[in-house]
Amino acid sequence: MVYSDLFHAVGKIRAMLALLNWRLAARELGYTVNDRRSKVLLCGPKFAATLAALQTQVDLGICIALEGRCYRRGPKL
Repeated sequence: MVYSDLFHAVGKIRAMLALLNWRLAARELGYTVNDRRSKVLLCGPKFAATLAALQTQVDLGICIALEGRCYRRGPKL
């Protein structure tokens, strides 16, 4: 259900939904996120620990673990 909501929400704000491979290590995910120049990163509750590990590797404004803790870095949007 959450994926469907996200899919339609990003279309309404003219953003792009880029899916990441859950099998990648945090280091590989960090490279992918930085390469795409993402502004926001969302993840499910199962990957909250991976999201926490990514905090030092990615340059993002907002990182959110859905149904979990929200991490904010950088300037307010």
